[in-house]
Amino acid sequence: DQGVLVCGIDHPGHGKTEGTRGYFAPKNGWETLCRINCDYASRIKQRYPDKAFRMLGHSMGSFVARYIASVYPETACDYIFMGTAGKNGAVGVGRVVAGLIRAFRPDSPCPFLTGLAFGSYQREYTAPRTDYDWLNTDSSEVDKYIADPDCGFDFTASGFCDLFDGIKYIQKDSWAGTLRPEKRYLLISGTEDPVGGKGEGVKDVYLRMTVANLPHVTLKLYPGARHEILNEPCGTDVCSFIHDWIKVKEPKQ
Repeated sequence: DQGVLVCGIDHPGHGKTEGTRGYFAPKNGWETLCRINCDYASRIKQRYPDKAFRMLGHSMGSFVARYIASVYPETACDYIFMGTAGKNGAVGVGRVVAGLIRAFRPDSPCPFLTGLAFGSYQREYTAPRTDYDWLNTDSSEVDKYIADPDCGFDFTASGFCDLFDGIKYIQKDSWAGTLRPEKRYLLISGTEDPVGGKGEGVKDVYLRMTVANLPHVTLKLYPGARHEILNEPCGTDVCSFIHDWIKVKEPKQ
């Protein structure tokens, strides 16, 4: 209705894709995941050659989009990083631990690493109702997430290794300097999202991008919103803001 065609991808190890949950590939899993996204984008652009293609990545998807914007920048004309994270010094330790576990149980779900990676998020809130209150202020949306078998499953140790590899790449000081200055970037998140350090981590990413002299970077933070910003009460406003942002101009293909 708004003149925007929206497409989504079913990542390996997720959704209806066959294979082990939380597992990307036997080797080079992060690169495999990102290449699959690039290949999917290529198919969409071939099918709709008259449309400008933009990539929006949320949460882990924002890490994928940030990697692609650096390594395969021509995949999209604009990039939207939603619910992304700033630097986290514990990622290196997590990668070492995940590597050790992968040596013995690469394909098995690993709740220990899930707790290590996400356990701190819930501690941000007083008297939480569930283990997933950090996702959303709307309890009905949290309950939907808990009831959905395609949500909340544990990654394998292999999947965690791949995820940490991707995060380590986008945390590098050199990352922002690899981005194309002619492209547009939107950082959008909630001020109560622990993934983004309640906005501070997102601001850090924005600062790194502006210091790298990227002229087309926009930061938008929604007060009080947690991680699933599209499912928060402000979700309609978020969609309207994104729509207005992408309609500022039609960039060159």
